[in-house]
Amino acid sequence: MLSALMLFTAVAAPAQPPLFFQHPTVNATSVCFAFAGDLWDVPRSGGDARRLTSSPGQESSPYYSPDGKSIAFSAQYEGNTDVYVMPAEGGIPKRLTFNPASDTVEGWTPDGKSVLFASTMEGLPFVPRLFTVSVTGGQAVGLPFPTGTMGSFSPDGKQIAYVPYLQFEKAWKRYRGGEAYPVWVLNLADSSWKEVPRKGWNDKDPLWIGNRLYYLSDQDGKFDLWASSTDGGSRLPAMA
Repeated sequence: MLSALMLFTAVAAPAQPPLFFQHPTVNATSVCFAFAGDLWDVPRSGGDARRLTSSPGQESSPYYSPDGKSIAFSAQYEGNTDVYVMPAEGGIPKRLTFNPASDTVEGWTPDGKSVLFASTMEGLPFVPRLFTVSVTGGQAVGLPFPTGTMGSFSPDGKQIAYVPYLQFEKAWKRYRGGEAYPVWVLNLADSSWKEVPRKGWNDKDPLWIGNRLYYLSDQDGKFDLWASSTDGGSRLPAMA
């Protein structure tokens, strides 16, 4: 009877719940990530995670500034999702946007003076546009194209890689229809652009690092990391 009770206890005992750490961003010493509606950081060398925020509102989409001293993120502190910035070690967040739309942080300008974010404040709910807003505050400035999301500036700030629209349903797997994501590379001086070569598959979440553009692609049926030349003209596996 005791053996049966022990067996039942072992079977009925709940397993360790999965931990969904989301949206990591790194600086020279730490990894910041979103978990359970708050932001946390942990040393890159490993160790215990430290909670950076504790507001009842939900924080998401953290990005370290280029110098690693600040974190820009989206938060629902006053009922709406806006852009905030705070010191990398934690502290009192500073609100940067004040419009009624949802503002999703996408990164920083290379000089660290402004935060890049996507918002529908000038369009329909499924038609976001990319904006920048100064870390000192002020009016948000739209980039010189009508729609866009998932943006990343080139290191010299002269180009931006981005996805020009959002899919109606993000859960589509191996989707190959007219809303399949492309990555466009745009020259900010004259608004000329080119698409990273593809054949109907999804490319998304571009990130510019050095002389390569990295992005996720499901060209082989599942999303893997790929890379491109800085002009978006050629494709190669990220580890090549």
